[in-house]
Amino acid sequence: MQFDCETITLANGLRIVRAPEPASDIVALRVIVDAGQGREPKPGVSHLVGRTLACGAGAYDEEQLTDALERHGIALETSGVGFGVKALGEDATFATQLTLDLLRNPHFEAEAVTRERELARADLQAESDLVRARATRSFLRAIYGDHPLGGDPRGVPEDISRRDLLDYHAAFFAPNETVIGVAGRIDVDRLAHALEDWPRTKAPPRRRDYPIPVARTIELEGEAEQSHLFFGHLGVDRLNPQWHALRVLDHVLGTGPGFTDRLSRRIRDELGLVYNVSASISPTAGRSRGLFQMVMSCAREEAERAIHEALATLREICTTPVTHEEIEAAKTFLASSYVFDFVSAEDMAMAAAAHLHFDLGVDYPRRYLAAVAAVDSMDLLSAAQQHLHPDALILVRT
Repeated sequence: MQFDCETITLANGLRIVRAPEPASDIVALRVIVDAGQGREPKPGVSHLVGRTLACGAGAYDEEQLTDALERHGIALETSGVGFGVKALGEDATFATQLTLDLLRNPHFEAEAVTRERELARADLQAESDLVRARATRSFLRAIYGDHPLGGDPRGVPEDISRRDLLDYHAAFFAPNETVIGVAGRIDVDRLAHALEDWPRTKAPPRRRDYPIPVARTIELEGEAEQSHLFFGHLGVDRLNPQWHALRVLDHVLGTGPGFTDRLSRRIRDELGLVYNVSASISPTAGRSRGLFQMVMSCAREEAERAIHEALATLREICTTPVTHEEIEAAKTFLASSYVFDFVSAEDMAMAAAAHLHFDLGVDYPRRYLAAVAAVDSMDLLSAAQQHLHPDALILVRT
């Protein structure tokens, strides 16, 4: 697959990568910052930064920026680990300036911080009565323990100040922590020149003190007729050498299209034990270690049998080679669907930035297809045996 990119690395550590020219006259910029829940100094700061990053920047206060975005038809998406800007080619200059302002001069206006903090608190309160939300939080806490990834991304909103947001932005939205992907008629030289004097920072390191998994079952009060079941354990990071094999394995075990994976076919369709079921390990792999998770919902009277069948299916894939038909179907789907990751300008900007962010290299699309094509049944068996642990699962059930 051809996806030729040009990369510029500045003396301050900033990397800017230009994606191939999109077919439409759309420009897109994607900023990825090596930050987030795994590095934040206080729980919930990253989430609130994402909610308030666009609340005023540069010469615009929050209301003026909102008006300007509408006037120019700019699509802006923000998070605590970066943002994306999409615009018509005629608005490339404005899109570039907006990117510079969000990187170097966001306002985090006090009124907006208070508003978004209250909204986050209200959301947490509303979810306290939702069984599935409580189960999800218990599941993550059981797997990650006191690691930041074990907490709710919103933290304790009332404990977060505007100063916390400014400090987080100053520490992590820095050139040595940032990658910018661009697609379309963006003046990359102007962008680079405007960021040459952006000073480096020394941010707190990512926590890697993950807990040792201990198999156990956590029972939560739930609904009278329905049971939610969350199984899992600690997973892998994105640079794990077996990630591509695990990607294929996910499709065979629990994420295949049209309910073709083993869990859906066996437990949902053939036995009719569950309303839904899925299992995966590769999607959550990032700079931090993700998790293996298998999730099911079923009638309460079917829970024990569903658990038995799910564990049997998981043990089988860890002990018996996958069939040729299964592995070829998964590989064909992954290869044929990959092209859809590069359809639009924003897709291409995101892909180019993500490949650098994860240190995969700008030639990764070609290597991805080759890596997936090379996976065989012995690779899947080895990956399953090393990274799936049926006897070390944490089960949260309602």
